[in-house]
Amino acid sequence: MSSAAAFPRHWITAVAVVLAAAALTFAPSLSGGFVWDDQLLIVANERVRDLAALPQVFGRSFWDVSIASADLRGGSYYRPLIAAAFAVEFQLFGLRAWGYHAVNVALHLACTLLVARWLFARLRADDPGAPPPVAAAALGAALFALHPSRVESVAWISGSTDLWATLFALAALGAWQRGRGLHGVVGATLATLAAALCKESALVLPLLLAIERGRRPWRDLAGPSAAVAAVVAARLYLLGPVFHGEGEGLPGAAARVLSSVGHLVRLVFVPWPPTVMPAFVRFDASGPVAYDAWSVALGALFLTGAAALLLGSLRRPSLRPWARDLSILLVALAPAVNLAPLRLQTLVAPRFLYLPLLGVCALLARALSRVPPSQARAVTMACGAGLLLCASLVVRHTAAFASSADLWAWEVAINPDNHFALKALAIARTRERRPVEALQLSIRAFEAAGRTHARQARVDRALDVASRVSDLTPEADQETLVAVRSFLEAFAPESHGPALLSTRAVRLRLPLDEADRDGRIRHAWRIPYAIALARTLRYQESEAVLRAILRDQSRDALAWRNLLLVTACQERWSDALSACAPALHANPSDATARHLCDAIARAEALSRATPAEPLDALVHRSRLLLSIGARELVRRMVEPAAAQHPERADLALLLVRADLADGALDRARARLDAQRARGSTPELEALGHELDRRASP
Repeated sequence: MSSAAAFPRHWITAVAVVLAAAALTFAPSLSGGFVWDDQLLIVANERVRDLAALPQVFGRSFWDVSIASADLRGGSYYRPLIAAAFAVEFQLFGLRAWGYHAVNVALHLACTLLVARWLFARLRADDPGAPPPVAAAALGAALFALHPSRVESVAWISGSTDLWATLFALAALGAWQRGRGLHGVVGATLATLAAALCKESALVLPLLLAIERGRRPWRDLAGPSAAVAAVVAARLYLLGPVFHGEGEGLPGAAARVLSSVGHLVRLVFVPWPPTVMPAFVRFDASGPVAYDAWSVALGALFLTGAAALLLGSLRRPSLRPWARDLSILLVALAPAVNLAPLRLQTLVAPRFLYLPLLGVCALLARALSRVPPSQARAVTMACGAGLLLCASLVVRHTAAFASSADLWAWEVAINPDNHFALKALAIARTRERRPVEALQLSIRAFEAAGRTHARQARVDRALDVASRVSDLTPEADQETLVAVRSFLEAFAPESHGPALLSTRAVRLRLPLDEADRDGRIRHAWRIPYAIALARTLRYQESEAVLRAILRDQSRDALAWRNLLLVTACQERWSDALSACAPALHANPSDATARHLCDAIARAEALSRATPAEPLDALVHRSRLLLSIGARELVRRMVEPAAAQHPERADLALLLVRADLADGALDRARARLDAQRARGSTPELEALGHELDRRASP
């Protein structure tokens, strides 16, 4: 179609109805927040905040966002146009999530419009003498718009990778469809390049174009193929090898692919229950991944049927249009079926279907175009009922994307053994300041990882439990903190035997071998270990661990933040102050590090005027240390002097303040009552009010 005039009026009305239905169905997503990877890619991403840094995204990994604990699991992802889109959106919306969600909905509507146009044109081209295929193409586009697999891509801001890549892929198909000359080739080449810079699945676009063109498309495919080759070359040059060997063997690889296909086929026809992890990875007790037998069988059955249709089309020309539609589905699915292991927590995800569903929609539209007129009304009504069911599932699942807590609570309800979701929900509860519930969830995640034989995840979840126990424990409880430190010491490469954590709240035993102490765990355990050393007053050892971390990863903001603390606790104020700049550069949005740097700057200035009298000097030093959170250190410094000089109320008040800051409220109240017995002061009463406020539920 070369112009809008080529479309009948009732076709335009049908498309408008489809777009309106899609807009209404996804409208609830506008009230959603930043969920899951949105926190990393937008909220805490320093690169989206300054458009001057925009050219840098073309030379970096998609996940290189220069923040604390950067997630490098996607280090091979090269998606510069998505990173650029987030930067532009941040300039428009800042941290107002509704704006990003509105962009996602608009992109989905644009994709739906292009799908409708593409379906209408190809059906009409197959049979130019037939009536315009309005109902068939419109219902095919409606399936694309309202299928429940759309939710993850549309309602999740980070899902826009699928939206942008598919938008450009559809633009390439449209340009290819409308023009066979230089204009069509150039348009398809530019759109292919843009799609490939959005998501890896778009690298199959030249094959999709070849399927669409049919006979002898190879000369015109030089441009799109060169665009894909250029993106692949850039990825390899900038990021190194994309995949690494897994040692799974041919039978395991075949089971992986067939299971992936089976799960995706099920998601197309039975998208229930709605989940972002429909094929959560489980392991056998002996180590390999355990694939569901039904999914392997379904994948084999589907591929066998597909092969039969493709082979049959070689002899029967009437099957060739169907084979072409099916080929679109198969080629678009190829990047999503783990031909090379994707190493994700779930074998497949609904978002993997965003572009491949185009082939399903093409098959549906072709089937509907062959329905006899006498049955058209009944079939249309049946399709409408199915689409209403799809829309209701979309609305229901979209509600889960309101917040991270809602999403992961939903996933845990669907699969209580999803240790990834349990850990993510624990993080969400921590952000909601519900630390006890977060610890309980972390323990459940550790137990779930054991039940699913996820060895590496079990080690990671155990470290998470230890870190949460440490965070919940006042420094006054040195017995528990020493137990956490001893547990973490078992992760050191030179250690042997199991890691044991035994406290009043948690009992945990984790067998470890050399493999468990290697790889990513070798780094992951060091930060909590350095924190445990600092909290048990072994500051020099903690500093040595932190500096070793920073030699390997100079931008680890969490290591910098803790280095600030341990050097300040040693009263090396100038050294601590000099570490502030790299700490804040590593993560400019780290409010804790900024507050600590301000406290260190004040302490460094005040430390130059230490009183000459020893007790006054002790009070002065203790106040400086208390300002940066060294509560147990202050207690150990002050308690002997306070016992010898009960007449010094300032010493007693320092101890009350240390206990109060530490959360040791019972100890703080006992000290406060003892001091009140010697006489009340306004400062004592103020501390009493603060203690009552902290103790109230």
